[in-house]
Amino acid sequence: MIKFLFISLLMVNSVFALPLDRIIAVVNDEVILESELVEMERTVRGQLRQRDAVIPPSDVMRKQVLERLLIQRIQVQKADRVGIRVGDDALNATLRQIADKNGLTLREFRDVLEKDKYDFSDFRESIREEMIITRLRKSQVEDRVIVSDREIDNFLATQVSQGGVETVYHLLHILVSMPEAAAPEQIQVAQEKFDKVQDLLDSGANFSEVAAGYSDGQNALEGGDLGWRKHGELPSLFAKVVPDLVEGQVSEVIRSGSGFHLVKLAEKKSEESHMVKQTLASHILLKTNELTTDNDAQTRLQQLRERVLNGDDFTPCTILSSFFK
Repeated sequence: MIKFLFISLLMVNSVFALPLDRIIAVVNDEVILESELVEMERTVRGQLRQRDAVIPPSDVMRKQVLERLLIQRIQVQKADRVGIRVGDDALNATLRQIADKNGLTLREFRDVLEKDKYDFSDFRESIREEMIITRLRKSQVEDRVIVSDREIDNFLATQVSQGGVETVYHLLHILVSMPEAAAPEQIQVAQEKFDKVQDLLDSGANFSEVAAGYSDGQNALEGGDLGWRKHGELPSLFAKVVPDLVEGQVSEVIRSGSGFHLVKLAEKKSEESHMVKQTLASHILLKTNELTTDNDAQTRLQQLRERVLNGDDFTPCTILSSFFK
């Protein structure tokens, strides 16, 4: 009995000796732990090193990574509410694609991650979250975009006027955010931060470094890199500004409801655009059943074909109604 109590006391002491994992944020009753933040910081830092990108100071890094964690958690919760799921089959297929791109088998890829002290189970779930968020964005944004006939006509006319050549832009972006309906003191704080950003750039500071340290945009950790965008893919806020910039030039301040923006044209290039021929087609289908054999259907379709070739209207309702009179 004494031995049992002694062992139990040792276990209790060892439990209390473990470091506690602090709660650093709560998102709709779901907590974010400090260990999650630390792990994501390590992941982001590794990604930045791989790209030879600028790594911001630790305090800035932690703030930006926490904001990213909060946004991701909100999006995952939203996806769960609307029923968006990613099953193991789809997840495993994506993991195999990632491994293939690195010239590895899935087992080899797992070994590499574990060698770099990344937990493979955590990595799996992070990829699942990314897939869920991608599907959420598609369902909430892309699938709701309606392109009017006039927009299509304008796009086609632009393609013709450009001779089949389209300009694409590599953009960098800095955002100094500001709440909607901001109070005067909030506007003043944002203005002072923006002035500091502007002073740094005017003194020759690297745009990506300033973005990594000061931007409130979602791409801040990537140095504000928005990637390559075609003209039709430019945010409407930048659509009139970007085409007039020369490579390496930074725009004048662009003010919006979300704050102050600066956009830099890193590069631009011309690409050949491929026109897609659209075809409006109609078809007639005759299903076979107990009363209509394959031969009957083939005979009727051949008769219909002859009538269309002789000038009859192909509209299914018109030709079929007259055929079965």
